[in-house]
Amino acid sequence: MSFSKYKVWLLSLLLLVNTFSACSQSKETKPTKVFILAGQSNMDGRARAHNLTLEDRQRLNKVAHRITFYYNHNKPVPLSVTKANNYLKKKFEADSLFGPELFFGINLAEQYPDEKFIFIKRAKGGMSLYGAWNPNWDSTKAAHMNESEQPKLYSDLINYVKEVLAGLPENSYKLEGMLWVQGETDAGVKKWGTTPAEEYEVNLIKLITGVRTELNCPKLPFMIFQVGHGKVVQGMKNIAKNDLNTGLILQNKDAESDDFYERNPLPLGHYTAKSMKKIGTSFFDLYERQFAMRDILCNNGGPTDPSLYPELNWLLEANERIEKYRKGDFSIKVIDDDGKPVNGAEVELELISHDFYFGGVISAKNFLGENSDLYKKIFLENFNKGGFENSLKYKGKEFRAPMAEKLIPWFQENKIPIRGHCLIWPRWDHMHKEALKFSIDSTGLRSYCNNQVKEYAQKWDVVEWDVVNEPHTNHTVQDKLGEEVLVDWFKIAKTNAKNPNCRMFLNEFKVITSPTNNPKYATKKIEHYESQVSLLQKHNAPIDGLGFQSRVRFFIPPDTIYQRLNRMSNFGLPMLGTEFEVKDSKEAKFTEEDRARITREMMTIYFSHPQVEGIFAWSLFSDEKEHALYRLDGTPRLQGKVWNNLVNDEWHTQLTSKTNSNGDLTFRGFNGYYKCTIRHKGKILEREIKFNKGTKELQIKLN
Repeated sequence: MSFSKYKVWLLSLLLLVNTFSACSQSKETKPTKVFILAGQSNMDGRARAHNLTLEDRQRLNKVAHRITFYYNHNKPVPLSVTKANNYLKKKFEADSLFGPELFFGINLAEQYPDEKFIFIKRAKGGMSLYGAWNPNWDSTKAAHMNESEQPKLYSDLINYVKEVLAGLPENSYKLEGMLWVQGETDAGVKKWGTTPAEEYEVNLIKLITGVRTELNCPKLPFMIFQVGHGKVVQGMKNIAKNDLNTGLILQNKDAESDDFYERNPLPLGHYTAKSMKKIGTSFFDLYERQFAMRDILCNNGGPTDPSLYPELNWLLEANERIEKYRKGDFSIKVIDDDGKPVNGAEVELELISHDFYFGGVISAKNFLGENSDLYKKIFLENFNKGGFENSLKYKGKEFRAPMAEKLIPWFQENKIPIRGHCLIWPRWDHMHKEALKFSIDSTGLRSYCNNQVKEYAQKWDVVEWDVVNEPHTNHTVQDKLGEEVLVDWFKIAKTNAKNPNCRMFLNEFKVITSPTNNPKYATKKIEHYESQVSLLQKHNAPIDGLGFQSRVRFFIPPDTIYQRLNRMSNFGLPMLGTEFEVKDSKEAKFTEEDRARITREMMTIYFSHPQVEGIFAWSLFSDEKEHALYRLDGTPRLQGKVWNNLVNDEWHTQLTSKTNSNGDLTFRGFNGYYKCTIRHKGKILEREIKFNKGTKELQIKLN
């Protein structure tokens, strides 16, 4: 599947100040993104330009002025096809040709309409990595490949790029990535022997390392299109697997495969215009899904412990699940007063709230302070479910509850459901001081706790409760009354809930986010939680969902998070990620870039799991807490920008189209609530409609 529909979460990270040489950028203006393109003939471009459609040319014309194209030391021009020399003109029967840059650039510029780009391409047909492209060029190897009279392409490329960059204003650009299409010549064992293919992996590593070193961009994304065969391709795969900052576009010889790229019949053998268009688009998709989201890599960013993240297959798999579980094919039929279909009605659709909950847990004190209006505005833009950090905890009923009472009407007015946290946190220091009176009176303690659960279940109009919080660590009460007291609390909460549809959750920490460096501890936490859920289900307690505190204090591979969610899904209950934040610990000190990356990983994994219904950010506004999404003045930290871009950009559906002769409009979009505006012959109809798995076709009468 194509990933071009996924927009980039780190667009706003371009504001990040970076003084690291060629990777630097201005804080005031968006830097021009620079891409390097290199390789042999299929990078140089052998696709016939006259096969471009009118639509292709129109797309190019709209964006070409924003992409400056430097090609083989020629004068820079707006992105365009290239004029064929006499030899190529005769061979391909075409006046003009194009390579991957054309549709890589078109897609890139369409995705980022407010940005400019520079493409620097150095390519020459038939040249090997063993010879002309070798960073450690020597005459013997060049002669072996019959390339003694050819340019030393590696050093020529480096000098070319440096020359172009030297002509740009300081801090006006940022090196964004390199595209590589080369390998066919080195794979030609029958002609050149086995050595070029056998040494391809080592030579390509040297080239990648050399480019990054020479251009002072140590983690420059390197994107490869698979060409050649045998050990050449295996070398590409090995590098992509072992280098987090290298990505590979795979090919498949099966014509039915999505990875199939058609070639011209021999003796030409090069890719057709259709395939070259697909190659350029594939480079864009690779950049989007693997590198654009990690814009910080050029800033010495990335994982503090890269060994935990050997590859990004988790992201590809998660995006496939998101496509499957969080989106659908939907249809609208517009009819008139007589029930006849309306042809040509303009329909504008925009997702205004996901079916999935992207929740925010607020500090009531903050939301009642001087920045109240600002915080509420930011909340409504980024969160569709709410909760309180401490205001619904029984311990603070005298001074915290009044603050919640002032804010709940605002949530309700804006149709923001509220989750309750929590009915009981069963340890003396987490309970109201009154509870201590019954520390040696089991009967009195039981009655007190039951009344606490009942009182607050009746008091607050919430859609769900964390009935019990952290019972693995907090079990003072259970030690006196027995584990089965949890069953009583769930039943009391359900019976007395102010909202008759209120759901009951068991909330625990370090079940999903237990450290991977202490497997015994992780196993103990997970098994204890499973035993508590089993206990509740065995005694028919009304447990409606599983709450997993998602506070991250360690580097945890995304695959591990997903595997743990899968294990918990065996209970067949809805799951929520509660209390998400990325906090320092003795084991891990996180940079802002780390927090941003982990935020994306956690949100993506949770959003991709079919039984997870939401994820709730815990710390929203703070200057002191570096893990908060926003500062007190409302400016987002990097992790806040990630949250915003995922919810409002990458995982967003917006379109304008017209109904067909049957009055139908079909589209694929995310499940959720949409603002629908229909216009036809002066009539305008606005409605809020919901599309989800149960939606097939919505019929709307245009009055």
